[in-house]
Amino acid sequence: MYTPIYAKAASLIALLTMLPICLSASCLSGNCKNGFGVYQYANGDLYQGNFEKGSRHGQGTYMAASGDVYVGDWVKNVRSGQGKYVFVSGSVYAGEFSDNLMEGTGTLVLVDGSVYEGEFINGYMEGFGMMTFSDGSIYVGKWHHDQFFGKGTMTYASGTVASGTWINGRLNGLVNYRYANGGIFNGRYVNGRRHGPGTLTLPSGAKVHARWVDGKMEQMKG
Repeated sequence: MYTPIYAKAASLIALLTMLPICLSASCLSGNCKNGFGVYQYANGDLYQGNFEKGSRHGQGTYMAASGDVYVGDWVKNVRSGQGKYVFVSGSVYAGEFSDNLMEGTGTLVLVDGSVYEGEFINGYMEGFGMMTFSDGSIYVGKWHHDQFFGKGTMTYASGTVASGTWINGRLNGLVNYRYANGGIFNGRYVNGRRHGPGTLTLPSGAKVHARWVDGKMEQMKG
């Protein structure tokens, strides 16, 4: 279990204030070859943690000059294993890393308060995951390159539920749309709009069979 990331970062900042400012890469304290030490890089980045044969290896905290902070596992200078990454923007990721990227399962908390829990590949939300948006809406399903992609269900804060296939964040293909007022739409969507034949069931139970083009009803039958 990790010490809270802000506590580790705070201790690192405190250590920096007590050490002389270095204009070149150097080991500020400890054993930066094989053991535990503090190393400052020429670009201003700072690492505090375990070293093996001069490489970051084991547990450690890396504070980039840009403001990003990583706390977790390292393998030969590469973020690999479990860790937490705090972006300078304020977003926070906690989970698995591989080859310096978010890879495996983890949780990403965005600046606006939205939370993604699920799979990551090559640094992207990819595979199966759930996003709880700041307004209370929830998407559960497949992702590709940080977008809804594949089978998924969106439950909006209003209570409306949309289920179907998503491509680049938009509904496409056969969709089941259940409105909070009891109405139901079953039909085709293209790029997030009703397009093609569909059936709209009103809250009263009455059914409307029609065709839609780019979100607009074109003709009605019965």
